[in-house]
Parts: sequence; C-alpha cells; structure tokens
Amino acid sequence: MESEINLTLIILAGGKSTRMGKDKALMFDNTSRIQTMAENLGVKDCIVLCGDKNRKGLFQGNVWADPISVDGILDTIIWISKQIKGRIQLIPCDCFQIQQSGLEYLLRMNGSLPVDEYGLKQPLLANFSPENIRLEEATLNEMFSNLTVDNGFYEPSQFNNFNTQEEVNLIRLEEQKS
Repeated sequence: MESEINLTLIILAGGKSTRMGKDKALMFDNTSRIQTMAENLGVKDCIVLCGDKNRKGLFQGNVWADPISVDGILDTIIWISKQIKGRIQLIPCDCFQIQQSGLEYLLRMNGSLPVDEYGLKQPLLANFSPENIRLEEATLNEMFSNLTVDNGFYEPSQFNNFNTQEEVNLIRLEEQKS
C-alpha cells in the first residue's frame, strides 16, 4: 500500500495468557512484527495496548496501559472506543500466522469481521467505527453483531488465534512439513 491508512490499529497485548502458560504478547516477537507490517502498509496510528502499566516497558512505539477501571476485553474495547476517533482495526498479539497480505486485507475491510480457516468469526480482528458497534452488549459477538462477516480472504488461516502451546506446536509441525 502506498498511501497512508486512515485508521488506528490496536494491537491487543495485555491479556494474561493463562491457557498458553506464557506471555503470548512476547512470543515470536509478534507484536513488533505486526507493528513493522503496519508501518510498511502506511498505518499512521498504531497503538499497543499492554494491559497493566508495569508492562509498558515490554513494547516499543506508542504503548498505552489500560486504566485501572478496565476489567477484561469488553471493558477494553469500550474504553478504547471512547478514546479513538474514527475507524479502528483490532489485532490480537497471538495472531501468529498473520502476514502482510492478511493485515492489508484487514485494513481494507470497513465495518467487518473476518473468519478464520475454520469459518469462525474473529471479533478481535474487527474493523469498525465506534458508532457502528453495540458497546452496551455482554459478549464480543453481540458487541460486533452489526458488522458484516467477511469470508473473502484467500488464506483465512492467517486469522487464526492461538490459546495453548499445543496449538502453536501443531502450526510449527505443519511449517516443518512444507
């Protein structure tokens, strides 16, 4: 992409990674890799949401700590939606298979949710304007229910997320075979 992207990319890197057993935000230097791809694509505003303020030093660039009043991903999205004017693109730090082509696709979506290779909606990859989502809802799917589901990307495995080390190991095995 040659022109500047007029949206704010939010990298979600503040979770507890309980099921993974280690901090997903630090695995494979993926947060920095996403930041670099975003910069290469012309994203002007890229924010890493790091969770607790004690985590700010773990990341480079524009890093925001969650306020103390924020508790969980729903509160985080509500809070960030009140801070950012204009379109927002979410991307979780555990989107380990994302490539520049996948990120470019996400950035071009407008008011949409992509699906992964299993056909599952990925709300943490939503591209939205705050006025077009339902901030009062109790679940991510309800919050983003006004968005169009987009299953048009040719390589939806780039949109998979990972919650356990076993899932990451399976991907490594697949990569070694090819």
